[in-house]
Amino acid sequence: MKNKILRKIFLIFQIILFNSFIFALQMESIDSTLENINIGARAAALGGAFTAISDDATAIYYNPAGLSYLRIIEINAFYDKWFMDTFLSYACFGFPIGSGSIGAMFLYTSYGKFEGLDEYGMSSNITLEPFSLKGALGYGFPIGNEFSLGFSVKFDSFVLDNYNKSTLLFDVGVKTDIKKFFFMGFTAQNISYENINNLNLKAGIGINIFNNKENSLTIEFDIKDSLLYGFSNAIGIEIKLFKMLSIRGGYNINDSNSILGNMAGLSAGVGFTIEKLSVDYAFSMRGDLGSTHLIGIKFFYESSEEKEKRTYKKLTEFLAYQSFKDGEDAFNAGNYKRALAYWEEVKTMMPDYEGIDVAIMKAKNIIKAGGKLENIEKIFNLGMAYYEKFDFDNAVKKWREVKKIMPNYKDIDVWLKDALELKKGGQMSKKAEKYFREGLKYYNNCDYLKAIVSWEKGLEKDPKNKKIKQYIERAKVKQQEIANGILKAKADVANDATVIEGVKRLREISNVCPAYNDAIEILATLKSLINLKTKEYYLKGIEKYTEGNMEAAIVYWNNIEKLDPKSNYLNKVRRYITDARNKQKAILGIEKKRK
Repeated sequence: MKNKILRKIFLIFQIILFNSFIFALQMESIDSTLENINIGARAAALGGAFTAISDDATAIYYNPAGLSYLRIIEINAFYDKWFMDTFLSYACFGFPIGSGSIGAMFLYTSYGKFEGLDEYGMSSNITLEPFSLKGALGYGFPIGNEFSLGFSVKFDSFVLDNYNKSTLLFDVGVKTDIKKFFFMGFTAQNISYENINNLNLKAGIGINIFNNKENSLTIEFDIKDSLLYGFSNAIGIEIKLFKMLSIRGGYNINDSNSILGNMAGLSAGVGFTIEKLSVDYAFSMRGDLGSTHLIGIKFFYESSEEKEKRTYKKLTEFLAYQSFKDGEDAFNAGNYKRALAYWEEVKTMMPDYEGIDVAIMKAKNIIKAGGKLENIEKIFNLGMAYYEKFDFDNAVKKWREVKKIMPNYKDIDVWLKDALELKKGGQMSKKAEKYFREGLKYYNNCDYLKAIVSWEKGLEKDPKNKKIKQYIERAKVKQQEIANGILKAKADVANDATVIEGVKRLREISNVCPAYNDAIEILATLKSLINLKTKEYYLKGIEKYTEGNMEAAIVYWNNIEKLDPKSNYLNKVRRYITDARNKQKAILGIEKKRK
């Protein structure tokens, strides 16, 4: 039923555009000023540099291709106090439909009051209040994953007493956004079959210097060529902080600004967003004419369908994250086939999940090599044995086998580089070689202090040996990493919110470097705390499960294994987790059918 309604709306929209096109051929054309001002507080603060950024309801004015980025219903309105008694008021909305979005705009401009004069220049006792009405209707939609296309039809009417002139114009725009980092836009505005002087051509290029969920820094540069107003360009900068505050600045360069002087064309503004409401302010300098102030308000409305989509996406991301972590746990436990099964499940749910392709390849390579990490360990250690004997050819051969199976295994690239350098550089002195080999054995057992002592003795025998110096520095770095790791783990354990990370870090240190007894001793003293926390997570998981919050329940139960892989609760919570996952996947299946 919902799809039928959407198809009817879209059909009506197409009919309106078609009839508008026919009407345009019959209508008298006038010179239009529709795109010679900046509307929308956000774009105005950026100096009008909005052709590539455009991603809200004002995109219908700047680049209709930007309408395709709307995901929820957006209503945008503003008031612009212009010069003397002139002002502008504007409203537009964007409505997602199908794979794209429809946009509509209404703009009213009052040019103030004027005293009417007769043919002799005398007062006619008539007050004239000229105004203009402008409107637009457009549609933007994606083409593939990185491009969007948009088009719109615009009505422009100027009214002065009994005089009225109107025209109908068309816009077309294209936009690309490459991985939310680099974006470009182009639009042809005011396309008319009778008056080519209205035509504007605009192009914009922008870049996100950084962009994360909370903060971003965006810069855009626009160029515009108008047959009516000439050539101009603009640059805009936008900084977003904590998803709430936006700070903007821009500069527009054109012939009129150069005439007006006094920093004409400079603009700035701020914006505040709270939940479904955004308030924006823009200040623009007009040189000798003074300045203008613009206030805009945006309302966002999320339909039930969009809420379902967001819930579906959130659920998919959570399941993918959990399955990826389960794959890591299975991999670390040596169950590579099980890890592969988890990771292939992630690939099915989210093909672009970060690191999934590397993880799948890693599991497949180990399974192909015999299904045991110990096999790779044996090959690596055999290469190390050759290396300690200064048989670099065989060491390189073995380590290349390891790299082929698991490209990121135990700093394999570093060891390969060292072997090739030592082979190329020739043999060191026999006395230095003795201490170098001795240091290697200590280093590989994580006893960095003894390794450093041995290599320093070797350096005394061969003071100019760069490789020994390099290994001493490497051991010092590793030694500091372990020490810092233990200090960080102690701090994490002392904090209730980070205790899991601290325990995990201590286990990693004790497993990789048994020589560091501090980690083992700290873990022993934490036994009672770990038991207390695992019980707490077990009970909280049951509480969330009974409330229907499967995501929170799974997180709590997974924390038990992270804290204590030998916990008495593990057998129970693994069954609970499986049950919770099955319920989530059932929900996911229902959502897929709805789509």
